[in-house]
Amino acid sequence: FAFGFTALIFLTNIVSLVKNIALPSSAEAMVIIGNGLFLIAWILTAGQKEWQSLLLTAWMIVFAGASFMAMRISKKTEIFYAHGLTAVVMLVAATAAELDGSALTLAYIAESLLVAFVVALFSRNMETAMKASLVVIGPMFLAVQSYFSSSWYREAFHSDFAVLLFMACGLMVLGLGFRRFLSPTGTPFYRQLSNFYMIAGSVYFYMLLWKALHAGQATSFGLSSMSTMICYLVYTSIGIV
Repeated sequence: FAFGFTALIFLTNIVSLVKNIALPSSAEAMVIIGNGLFLIAWILTAGQKEWQSLLLTAWMIVFAGASFMAMRISKKTEIFYAHGLTAVVMLVAATAAELDGSALTLAYIAESLLVAFVVALFSRNMETAMKASLVVIGPMFLAVQSYFSSSWYREAFHSDFAVLLFMACGLMVLGLGFRRFLSPTGTPFYRQLSNFYMIAGSVYFYMLLWKALHAGQATSFGLSSMSTMICYLVYTSIGIV
């Protein structure tokens, strides 16, 4: 019943796009998001656990396809974002159903970067891609947990090291990539957003450097002061440059 109900509403929306039926975009967007959330809730509560990620992934592909169809056919940005947002939520839910811990955070980082890349590739609009890239804020908060992980007391290289490194590199790629392709006459907000990504990426690099040099044996052999001095030297050097 849930799949039939969702499919009926979904197909109705697609028909209205194809036939260009004049409907309030905000109302359509609310219906799309509500339909998607109902489907997600049903799959997570009533669906068999071993099928949940597969079902969510399948419907995610469907909603993602509808998102780009909306952009190509109707040019209604509200419909594009409604389908796209629903697809992203489904992707997050499917990932959470399969992974946890550092692996989950790494997956979220990769997925958020992929969302920005795919939107840029298909829409050919950097400002639209930058709006889509805001999904990376979620993984940014999750990655902070890796800074406080107890794994640093044992060794420097582990899954939390990978999380901070991947987060730092991903943010720098976003910032540099958007700055490279943004129009000089574009909205200042997007240029500031690209700067924010670069600054945030450098902060994660600093966090990683501090934790890596103070990890495991460094503190147990009384080398904490030396590690701190190296960190300050690197920070100062980068600041001067």
